[in-house]
Amino acid sequence: MEAECKALTCEIKRLFKNNEYIFRVRGVNKYGSGVVVQSTPIFARNSFTVPSPPGAPEILAVGKDFATIEWLKPESDGGSEVTNYLIEFRERKSVRWIKVNRDSVLKDTSFKVTGLHEGNIYQFRITAMNAAGDSEPSEVSMYAVCRVPTGTPDPPSIPRVTDTHKDNISLAWTRPVEDGGADVIGYVLEMQEAGAEEWTKAHEKNLRVTEHTVTGLSAGKNTVSELQRSM
Repeated sequence: MEAECKALTCEIKRLFKNNEYIFRVRGVNKYGSGVVVQSTPIFARNSFTVPSPPGAPEILAVGKDFATIEWLKPESDGGSEVTNYLIEFRERKSVRWIKVNRDSVLKDTSFKVTGLHEGNIYQFRITAMNAAGDSEPSEVSMYAVCRVPTGTPDPPSIPRVTDTHKDNISLAWTRPVEDGGADVIGYVLEMQEAGAEEWTKAHEKNLRVTEHTVTGLSAGKNTVSELQRSM
């Protein structure tokens, strides 16, 4: 840095990351230097941090040699915009994660992973990146089996009530007996007020498990639930 600075600010470069520094400054006029004042210790580091992990990938579609996945953005970007998502996959019997988009930038929160092998079983995870570095990897996805679908799955069982309160109902069901040649990767739960014609979705993302609690219901009103499966 320069020995003298005529402004009230100064940018100091070539510091070592995470090292602790103390700075001091004094005023100078034609009669000489004034009294020195000293800063408190300061660490040389970014004012932002790495993002929190993205949401676990959901399997939207699976084919003979591909899988389409989708995930939620990190709850926190660490104070710096997320500039890339890294997708990794591994086979079921392997501990080795393989990078999908090592040399390309991905800002969308969905992606079609190609080049997979028919009959193999895969899991996926996502890492978010910003100017501070990489987040921890997301939770892993459900397993996806690469194979040619032969048809739609059978219906799940009729939802049964496992618990109820004045404004919410907990439901559970069992998986379809036949999956139609492709993994059942999610469920859609819809509800209808008794006497109404319109069905409404009871959640945002496809459900990954065979149970769900529907909240925000009106006390004293009857509802009917319908369950669909997602391939």
